[in-house]
Amino acid sequence: MSEFTPENVEQLVEACRENASAIAEGLNLCFDLKKEVAIGESSPWDSENVPVEFDGPGLIVSFQVGENFLFALIPQTLPLPDWYLNPGDSESSRLQTLAMEWSMNLVPMDLEATEFASIAVENLKQSVLESSTEDWATNFNMEVTDEQGDSSQIVVVWPTKQAVIASEDPPDSNESSQNESTDEPSTQPKPVVEKRVEKKPVMRSRDLPTGIGRILSLPVNVVVCLAEKQIDMDHLLNLSPGGLISFNKSCEDYLDLYVNNHRYCRGEAVKIGEKFGLKIMEVGVVDEREDPIIHQEED
Repeated sequence: MSEFTPENVEQLVEACRENASAIAEGLNLCFDLKKEVAIGESSPWDSENVPVEFDGPGLIVSFQVGENFLFALIPQTLPLPDWYLNPGDSESSRLQTLAMEWSMNLVPMDLEATEFASIAVENLKQSVLESSTEDWATNFNMEVTDEQGDSSQIVVVWPTKQAVIASEDPPDSNESSQNESTDEPSTQPKPVVEKRVEKKPVMRSRDLPTGIGRILSLPVNVVVCLAEKQIDMDHLLNLSPGGLISFNKSCEDYLDLYVNNHRYCRGEAVKIGEKFGLKIMEVGVVDEREDPIIHQEED
């Protein structure tokens, strides 16, 4: 099975329910939130009955399955951070990661998702309409709840016939500045520039040889190494609670991230809510090798 069909609607919804915690984790890590996600029931897509917050700006996490596309509509009122409109390199990487993770968590294993992206749009509902949904298009709500019990919704709709169409003529920033300098504040909401945030492409299944794309969903063991040193066995056997081991490494140095025991990248330790995270700074790290002290002379 490699296409969206009316027959696999409930299979897709069930896959989302099984991966609800992973879906929430991706959302929280991307936007520094503390949310839980619950998957609702599927129903036919009806653009006339979408909640009012989706008739406005937000973010679309989009990916392709076969010839069609699936959209996850995230309204600005979630709330989304201001940077989603104009993300820097770090924020763009977050949005890429969210799209890639959701492309694996929102569909069953036997559907191959490709062409994933996160795109800021002026109007979520209008973007879906412009992308031309299939006659049997379906949607369901993801209920997003925080620690205080406040809730908001994300709508997942599929299939559409086209990808999200980015705006070719974004609002002129000079015009916006002139409007802000007038005495009377404008009653119109500021337009949201529709743009693709996938600035730095990551490996996607379409870039791999035919039939190998599904390896992107295989689990790998990821380990972050704080520091390392050699100690005597006597020192090891005398370790006890409260003991200290010092390392010849500055607390400002990058930490190494290993994938299946091979160093893959480096980054800075960061705090994400109450958890530890790693902000990637270098990818594809290669050990520097010093030139030998003694050079062999050529004959």
